[in-house]
Amino acid sequence: MNLPKDTPEEVLVDNAIVQLNNLFQQQTDPLDTAAIFVEPVIGEGGYVPAPPAYLQHLRKVCDQHGIVLVADEIQTGFGRTGKTFAIEHSGVVPDVMTIAKGFANGMPISGIVTKKEILDAMPPGSLGGTYSGNVVACAAALATTKYMRTHDILGNVNERSEQIFKGLREIQADAANGGWIIEEIRGQGVS
Repeated sequence: MNLPKDTPEEVLVDNAIVQLNNLFQQQTDPLDTAAIFVEPVIGEGGYVPAPPAYLQHLRKVCDQHGIVLVADEIQTGFGRTGKTFAIEHSGVVPDVMTIAKGFANGMPISGIVTKKEILDAMPPGSLGGTYSGNVVACAAALATTKYMRTHDILGNVNERSEQIFKGLREIQADAANGGWIIEEIRGQGVS
């Protein structure tokens, strides 16, 4: 955002909100916007969690203008951030959520979770995906889901997260042994 790395999160959120408002005033009308897609933790270019205040603002904007809020949980879903879905850290409930990867422990599967009224409005056969209909992947997804329900996966993720971040901060603080090379430590959970 062309701001110093130590810029407070509140300033970054305010800046992002101004940019969204500018987008709606200069490039597209909110009434012409069908959906806003957001990754709760951006996975490309470094793991950057979206601030909860920004996600909450997106929810309000979407509600105000009848825009569908889509949470892309393909890289972050199924416990990787310490909650089942990364969006949960913000308290925001999306209208649509895309899932994949972690759902079947790496097997090729994907899915869309949405409200009944959105799904009912779609014509039969209009919803598909790259990995639909694979019986082995579906069995893996069921097994993964059952395992997650019977084991403390989230507790383990949170413990490993604390361990990883603590260790990285210790390395970063040790400038004499190369810690200076670590500019920033970010992420959420083990993402």
